[in-house]
Amino acid sequence: YLYVALLIVFGLFCIDWKNKTTDHAFFLFERLGADRPWRVVSIKRRFVSGELHMDFTKGMFHEAETRIEADAWLGHIVCIVPDEVDVAVMAEVTAGDVSVADRHVSGLGHRVVWRSPHDVQARARLRIHIRCVIGTVRVQVRP
Repeated sequence: YLYVALLIVFGLFCIDWKNKTTDHAFFLFERLGADRPWRVVSIKRRFVSGELHMDFTKGMFHEAETRIEADAWLGHIVCIVPDEVDVAVMAEVTAGDVSVADRHVSGLGHRVVWRSPHDVQARARLRIHIRCVIGTVRVQVRP
């Protein structure tokens, strides 16, 4: 039964493999931002195992609304966002930890929806949608 389950999981992962707007990887270790200014654009990342770290504190937002989507089977996903950005987060974890701003849940089958308290005067809008089967999702808001 384990082999059948693994084949089903692999098949589901590959369903939209030909979608050109999504980056797929089996193993991913990616860091965006952190040490230097960077241009923030909408992205989609889908991977089986790995880590995705996105630091938006030095990000240069050029779009009115930026969408970040990440899907992982086994992963660790971290987003650091500045508090002057209007942020909406939807994070789902089947088994693991989810920490978004001041909310933290762990265990099985958790979904956290959070929105920053900013109004229309924020310098940018960031929409983050993260799904992880097993792992950790952390979204930090920094001044």
